[in-house]
Amino acid sequence: MEKKRVCTYICIIIIFILFLNMKNIKKVSTDEEEIRKGILGMFTTEEMDQLFDNEFVVQEHNIIEQYRFSQLQVCSEMVTQGILCRKEDIIIVDRENNQLLILDYEGQLLRTVGKTGNGPLEFLNPQGITEQEGKIYILDAGNKRIQVLYPDFDYQTEIHFPEDITGKIEKTNSIAVDGDGNIFVSCADIGYTKILCYNSMDKIFSEIGQNFFGTVAEREGKVYAVNIGFAITENGKRVTGWRSGPNYLYSLTTEGMEMIAELPYGTIVLAFQVVEEGILCISNGYHTVDLYGFDGSYKCTYGYQEEIQAIGCIDIDQAGTIYIGIPLAEKLYKIEKVLK
Repeated sequence: MEKKRVCTYICIIIIFILFLNMKNIKKVSTDEEEIRKGILGMFTTEEMDQLFDNEFVVQEHNIIEQYRFSQLQVCSEMVTQGILCRKEDIIIVDRENNQLLILDYEGQLLRTVGKTGNGPLEFLNPQGITEQEGKIYILDAGNKRIQVLYPDFDYQTEIHFPEDITGKIEKTNSIAVDGDGNIFVSCADIGYTKILCYNSMDKIFSEIGQNFFGTVAEREGKVYAVNIGFAITENGKRVTGWRSGPNYLYSLTTEGMEMIAELPYGTIVLAFQVVEEGILCISNGYHTVDLYGFDGSYKCTYGYQEEIQAIGCIDIDQAGTIYIGIPLAEKLYKIEKVLK
């Protein structure tokens, strides 16, 4: 009789554990409609471990041999936090020295723009750069603003982040501008896990997404975003960190986010650019530069570099050469096609 009672207790315990696991699985895998709108959840480490146990598959890479990965020698010490390839030059956002470096395509320094400060053409911890309709937009993160310059680097105007959230934002990492002049700023901060959007017509800011760590990029007037990973929580009330997990490609408008595709788990997209074939990503998960289609399918790999880690930046010149900045390594690399 006692043995029967013990077996009953064991069965009850097993059923209870299975119930908890089913509950956890539901918490991780449901809310697809919210995910499609960029509303991502917060999960405990245990829940993420369970998710990875069920879903994670190591990506096999097809490296294109015709491309060469090499360091671009620059006659200046810098920490590259943004790259903009133009017809005649490359603009580098130098976070360390709070300035812009204007290089030719051999890496020679043509001129510098800006200095440390909070006035026009002065920067504090600049984090990103983009161009739209001939205007250059600089994410002047430390000054909680966006500086807008003319093509010849003359100062035009500046747009300050709204006062009610400036205290929450510590780290911003990329900027993109759509064809209507609307500005999108992504953050990499556990204190502010949304995308900040500036409506150029109404001259007001709004917030889109939730629990979003990621980067933004633009092509042909359209803005896209990819999350780096998922938010981690210890108490279920606030974000305490992030870790790798599902990566989603989104399209952005001032109205919000809409998911286009899911990328392979664990890619950890540090930065990306949108090209005709899909999205070109810097992957911290694999230390590679990869191409994925707009349906999320893996296409190919342009190169491998062990130093790819932490938030980076990427752009492509008119000849198809890829430039990537790796701030932690304080290096600028290029990937170019080798002519035989």
